[in-house]
Amino acid sequence: MKRRTLISLALLGATALLATPSSAETLKFASLPTGQVTQHPVGEGPKTIPATEKVPGFFVAKPPPEQTMNGRMQFSMIFSKEKDAKDFSTGKGGFMGSSEEQADVCFSERATDVDIDEPGGPAEWSPSLEPGVHMSPHFMPMPPRAKGGKPVRMQDIPRKFEVTAVHQERFVDLGSGKAQLEMVDAWVDPTTRGVRQIAKATLGLQRVTDAPGGFAIYAARERTHVQLVVRRVKDPDATSSSGGSGSVAEMRRARMMRMPLMIEASSGTHDASSCGFARVQLHAEQGVGEMAKLETSVVSVVPAEEQPEKKESPLQALLGGGDSMQDLSQPELHVRPMSINMSTSWTSRDKEPVVSITLGWAGRDKKM
Repeated sequence: MKRRTLISLALLGATALLATPSSAETLKFASLPTGQVTQHPVGEGPKTIPATEKVPGFFVAKPPPEQTMNGRMQFSMIFSKEKDAKDFSTGKGGFMGSSEEQADVCFSERATDVDIDEPGGPAEWSPSLEPGVHMSPHFMPMPPRAKGGKPVRMQDIPRKFEVTAVHQERFVDLGSGKAQLEMVDAWVDPTTRGVRQIAKATLGLQRVTDAPGGFAIYAARERTHVQLVVRRVKDPDATSSSGGSGSVAEMRRARMMRMPLMIEASSGTHDASSCGFARVQLHAEQGVGEMAKLETSVVSVVPAEEQPEKKESPLQALLGGGDSMQDLSQPELHVRPMSINMSTSWTSRDKEPVVSITLGWAGRDKKM
């Protein structure tokens, strides 16, 4: 059943006021590029896929023996790079792949609970994206216990891998404010490691505004929807400003840059993207309005030469630790929560859907 959330312009205004916006944008709907997105397949998938079938960008990896508890915990991972899959299987790599910062290629295996186009139609893919997909075997039906038999332990319940539909999104920056999302859906057989393509689609994007902390916001038209993509732009100067590769400040900055992008959909559900971007879709139909929110943390670096001199307190002077309280040779890292509010509305007075983006701080700046 299609989910529609009716809102009023007064509610939109109240939301913007509470967000204490630093800037706002209203997009021209007709000027946005168009494209397509893939949807979760309807019906059952194949029972098995031969190991000879492959799809570029889908590499299935078995875990190293030390991660399976002597074979009692079975699972598989999917990576976008063959090297990441091989490193994981040999114990040299982790679950997030080799990227030090958030990746531009990520996966999802979940569908949203809502069929937004028509009853019984395909559901949308979840905006929760990960650099690698963790696939576990499913529990099989248990046979009835014999009279007087012992209770079945959890580890004794039979489990079996099943062919699963997996969604991949790849962000491609084309330059001059243009980009595209390349999507591929595939059936993945964790047992044989065979992969069979289901569908492909490309969504053209236009950069419409920027947000503090190195975030770029893109938009596109698709079916009766607006697709909004928030991407964390990689800053080549960030490493040097935080003290150089290998410094404590740089390691902390890189860790913060991998914090997930939190998404609150118009339905009230919450998702998180651990990718370098997050995609949000909103209806753009007459009489329909929707809102969604994305929250993240903005990391800023204050070089040592720009830090204000800190005065030693009487207690610090008494304890003799004043000189160690401020290391002027090291940059400071600051973090501040930010909220990006996105909305669509189309009233009888509007010639086309109104797409609004409001940026605002969601908390105070704090030193890490």
